[in-house]
Amino acid sequence: MKPKLEDEKLEKIKKELIKKKAELTDNAKTVLERRYLMKDNNNKLCETPEELFARVAINISLADKNYDEKANLKKTASEFYDMVSGLDFMPNSPTLMN
Repeated sequence: MKPKLEDEKLEKIKKELIKKKAELTDNAKTVLERRYLMKDNNNKLCETPEELFARVAINISLADKNYDEKANLKKTASEFYDMVSGLDFMPNSPTLMN
């Protein structure tokens, strides 16, 4: 389990990332809503596309810690978020779903 300080740090990174809006068509938003965005127990959306991209970007950046304790999570998450939200790169479905 992550320490509370780590959770707070990750939440701060997420808040910074989601300020940058994703460049999505209406169709892309519909696909994300139907297939990938988190939903609550009543099947209501509980995250935005930007929050999805931030969640994925942060989790991808956390992998860097396995190889380098001093890895810059904010930098890696920001670079990945920019690629995904700008539609320069889109991870495969299992990455988006988990």
